[in-house]
Amino acid sequence: MDERRSPLLISILGVLACAGANPESNPVETPDTSRIASATTPVRARSASRLHAFEPRGELVLEGGECTVLPLPREGVRRLNMVYPYRGDPKSAVTIMLDENDRILHYVENRGLPGARRADGTPVDPSAETAPRTTIQLDYVTGEGLVVNRGGTEPDEMIRTTTAELEAETRLGDFAARAAAVYQRCNR
Repeated sequence: MDERRSPLLISILGVLACAGANPESNPVETPDTSRIASATTPVRARSASRLHAFEPRGELVLEGGECTVLPLPREGVRRLNMVYPYRGDPKSAVTIMLDENDRILHYVENRGLPGARRADGTPVDPSAETAPRTTIQLDYVTGEGLVVNRGGTEPDEMIRTTTAELEAETRLGDFAARAAAVYQRCNR
């Protein structure tokens, strides 16, 4: 197994250490992120300056939080999803996908969700569909990162990069801390 450590792994372990979690004595409280640094197919940033200039349009709301845990069809893979402030009126969501050994495979963050939906999936407020939204994805299996802006008055925007370059873009926030928070709250 590749023993290199990514900035996200180091950050997650640091956040957990500061929170009092001990990965040696309490494996349920700490995801195994050793796979993060071993992505074999890195994707070059289309433009480092475009990524650096990227401004998320969707607002990141992290107050409250309601968790769902879903097993996925692939053996042992599950998805932990935290919706903020709650599922009835979603504004933001952070989702991590874990393998059977609790290694993070994917991280997805949605900012500026279109709000409450009816039972049939249509939005309660149809104008919310055109509201500014931002999606940030880190795929640790392929090493690919993606940021997308949709809605609002500006044209849609998408930038493909690597997970390492996305993690290094501190203006987008601390993905490690958010992943650790989702893991800790949803894995009780």
